[in-house]
Amino acid sequence: MEQIISRDMIRTKGAAAFDKGLGHDEHGMNPGSPAIDEWQAGWRARRDEVAQAKYDKLTRQQAEVVVAEVVEP
Repeated sequence: MEQIISRDMIRTKGAAAFDKGLGHDEHGMNPGSPAIDEWQAGWRARRDEVAQAKYDKLTRQQAEVVVAEVVEP
C-alpha cells in the first residue's frame, strides 16, 4: 500500500532541505514527479523567509540609529 503524503508535508521537506543547504533542484525525486513543484515551493518559501529576516535585521538596526539621533539632543 502506498503512503499518502500531504502537500504541506512535501513543502516542509523542501524548507528543511533549504535549511540543510541543499539546492533548489536537489530533491532526489524522479523527473516529472508532481511533488517536485510542492517541494520547490517549500524550498523557495524558506529562502524568502531567511532573506526577509536578514533584510529586517539590517533595516531595523539602521532605523534604531536614526531614531536615537533624532531623540537625543
